[in-house]
Amino acid sequence: MMKNDKSSSKRALFGFAIVVVVSLVIAVFAGKEACAASDPIKDSGLSKLTKNGVKKILIPSFQVVFKTRSGGTAQSKKSFFGSSSDPEASASMVVTWPGVDKALLQKVADAAYVEFGKKLTEAGFEVVSLSPSAMEVYKKISGSSTPVDGDGFITMMPTGLMIYDPMAKMDPNGGFTMGIFNTNSKGEGDVVKALSSDTAGIAVARVVVVVAYGTFNKDAGNIVNTGTGKTTSASIAFKPQLSIQQGAVNGMTNILTNITFMSNYQEMPGYKMSGYFGKDTSTISLGSELISGTEVGSVKETTTTGEKAGMVALNMLGALAGKGASFSKYEATIDQVAYEKAALEMIGKFAELTAVKIKAAN
Repeated sequence: MMKNDKSSSKRALFGFAIVVVVSLVIAVFAGKEACAASDPIKDSGLSKLTKNGVKKILIPSFQVVFKTRSGGTAQSKKSFFGSSSDPEASASMVVTWPGVDKALLQKVADAAYVEFGKKLTEAGFEVVSLSPSAMEVYKKISGSSTPVDGDGFITMMPTGLMIYDPMAKMDPNGGFTMGIFNTNSKGEGDVVKALSSDTAGIAVARVVVVVAYGTFNKDAGNIVNTGTGKTTSASIAFKPQLSIQQGAVNGMTNILTNITFMSNYQEMPGYKMSGYFGKDTSTISLGSELISGTEVGSVKETTTTGEKAGMVALNMLGALAGKGASFSKYEATIDQVAYEKAALEMIGKFAELTAVKIKAAN
């Protein structure tokens, strides 16, 4: 009996130790997530702006990416000691914004550009405009002066600027350059040089902001073991509250809300071409979604009868394997006045957080 008691005690202590270790791991990760959530802005290398004596900032690239389609899925999670036979549940939802008024988006992009300029000025920088000579150089950058309609996105730029890929490697003669040079980055440097022969003290800022017309509320429970069986559930709902999102995927491209500062411009010779390039890079990015508390519209369901019947049939088959799913489609009707106000409020908040971060780093 003594041996059995000791064995039972050891097993109990071992089990207790596992619980303690797991609890500590969960606590550590929870603590890290809490710290990350307290500061929605991530940054890297901002001290380089001071090191390079940057006093002026030029913003030749300012892209506001407006989402026109949003999708989300709530997926149940298996318990820590779950098995492959545990039940699964998921709920998916797609919300589209038909008939988008691009004039509204243009107003938001123009106002957002001005707001960013104000916040950078408050952070101690002079935001410079393109002079006539610099504008002529700027026009040589390979870009678009019209909005870009993507897959579920519309990308706008402030009036007078272009949308372009700063890393485009296009040979001026129409070929493809595999070397270190890319003409758009070179073009930015040439614009800086056109503004001043002394390129020290000037940095180029490339801004990208992703704006969504709503957020998803997800509820997906863990596996519940009642001793007589296992159950789970999942649900999802859409709230038409405008938000600035961390990023979105457009085809194969990951679009991120961020600001890239290029500084320390120097001339670099190359094969058949040379140009000015920023050697130092500083970045600011959004680490968590910024959500407005104001609703900017309403949604109505557009799931067809056939689609609902298809989901019923799919669930009947899935029930045998303990799987269940739901899918629904909605369309959003946007209040333009509320949308514009909320967009400027939230973009302004991102700009304010950016200015605070720059001040702290410099």
